[in-house]
Amino acid sequence: MGAPPPYDFAFACLTAARVRAPTKREIREVTLASLADRGTSTACPSEVARRLVPDDWRLLMGAVLSVAASLQKKGLLDAYQRGRPVTIAEAHGPIRLRSADAAAIDYRKHPERYRIGRGEGGVLSVEPYKSELLPLWKFATYDCARNKVKCLRLRAQHTSLFRTR
Repeated sequence: MGAPPPYDFAFACLTAARVRAPTKREIREVTLASLADRGTSTACPSEVARRLVPDDWRLLMGAVLSVAASLQKKGLLDAYQRGRPVTIAEAHGPIRLRSADAAAIDYRKHPERYRIGRGEGGVLSVEPYKSELLPLWKFATYDCARNKVKCLRLRAQHTSLFRTR
């Protein structure tokens, strides 16, 4: 991606299009609120831009990425590309954002905060799922996989790990 266009560029473009440009503070607040709503799921920076300026969101992408990069430097969000952590300023191509505190949430106490993103692999990256389910998820053969499924079903029957409200 390289360095995103400066905020001043987005402001000038939106003003020329007769659209009120959101402030950096508004971009920051919407970014953090969007990621907090998503829990473990990641969000595309364009989702933030669309929430702020639905019709001309592309003009705001540079500003959103710039604010996201500063939030990443402060440790408030993480960025991923193809599922791997990346620095926004050094990324080339599409990225996804996730709240940095997503890994610290106790999902046993707050299961409603867990969100399934693309696929269900995210469940194995947070506690308590990581320590309780990941060891049961690894298998090398078909027979081993069948035994692991039985273990997972038993675990689900005897624990509140999978239960929802």
